[in-house]
Amino acid sequence: MKRICIVALVAMVALVAVSCAKKKPSDIFTTLQKLGDTKEIADLKQVYTAETVKAMEELMKIVPKDLQDSKGQNKFPKEAKWDVVSEKIDGDTAEVKVKFSDHPMANMKGQEVTFKMKKEDGAWKIDLEKEMKAALALFQGLGGKDGLLKDLKKFIK
Repeated sequence: MKRICIVALVAMVALVAVSCAKKKPSDIFTTLQKLGDTKEIADLKQVYTAETVKAMEELMKIVPKDLQDSKGQNKFPKEAKWDVVSEKIDGDTAEVKVKFSDHPMANMKGQEVTFKMKKEDGAWKIDLEKEMKAALALFQGLGGKDGLLKDLKKFIK
């Protein structure tokens, strides 16, 4: 009986240690890297705040498909390597600055990028709500798929 209690106690301590180790905001970037360039909403909800995902969904409705499929949207592709420069936590918000030491996009090597983070349902997520809403407003102002975006699409080709 004593042995069972000791084993159970050790298992609980190990479980707490493992779960606490995943509590840093910067841990989300490894998850994002594993997801690749997915556009599956269920996958995006793992790494982005609910409001960010909601704005992304709206943006995907009005941005032409070929612009959505542009490569390089995920800053953490499989080949990327980075170091956390700073991680400032203030309650349920955080700012994480990373520096890319290796990246398939040459202009990203050596770049420092700061990400706003927010804790939702006990998990850290990337908060791009303001940026996504600004992009949404811009594309809506361009007239969606049939307005100036159509001309922009021709220009990009």
